[in-house]
Amino acid sequence: AHIIGVQANVWTEHIRTEARVEYMTFPRLAAVSEVAWSASERREWSSFAMRLPQQLERYAAMGVQYANEPPSPAPSMKRRTSHELRLCSDQLVISLEDDAPVQGERAVFLVDIMNPCWIYPDVDLSRVRDVETVVGQAPFNFQIGADVNKITLPTPQSTSGELEVRLDTCEGELLASAPLTPALHEHALTTLPRITLPARRARHDLCLRFTRANVDPLWLIHSVSLLDPAPL
Repeated sequence: AHIIGVQANVWTEHIRTEARVEYMTFPRLAAVSEVAWSASERREWSSFAMRLPQQLERYAAMGVQYANEPPSPAPSMKRRTSHELRLCSDQLVISLEDDAPVQGERAVFLVDIMNPCWIYPDVDLSRVRDVETVVGQAPFNFQIGADVNKITLPTPQSTSGELEVRLDTCEGELLASAPLTPALHEHALTTLPRITLPARRARHDLCLRFTRANVDPLWLIHSVSLLDPAPL
């Protein structure tokens, strides 16, 4: 009784081109419209999916650069992107496009900017020896007011800071860490040196987080690969 309409927002401060705005908007807007304009008893995915190709033809005729990609495959059990990992918290979550390179495709990270921390769940540590992580960084230009003071900054052991791998939770046992030095002056992605884990024989979650002295820059995980000593 208190809902009087439907609203769909596109936050463009982190979208660099109009073409990318269209990509992020369509055909999502068609799905929002379907929900907004259809009675609940008439909402049916199969009907929407059957009609969508004709709508995509209209977009193409209008020159709209809509998203038209095949469904993503199931996440690999040995390599996952930030979108396939689990975030440690759900305070201010965004899908953030990298600010480099100037030309060409940029990486996209899933991050809670209040707590940049990721969980790789249910890892068989008896089958994993090393962890290889691809990271990026972005300027912290988010206008969140006094909430910036609520961001926890894990204490770094060096001036460059580190990527930590912890057992089960981000307050759990520190298994290993890698310095962020190779990535300090890289504006795009950097593959950090491999992190060797101590031998364990059980299944555990792995927490990955950054130590840092300041909120700027915002360090980000792009992907995590688990490297095993023997074929799985």
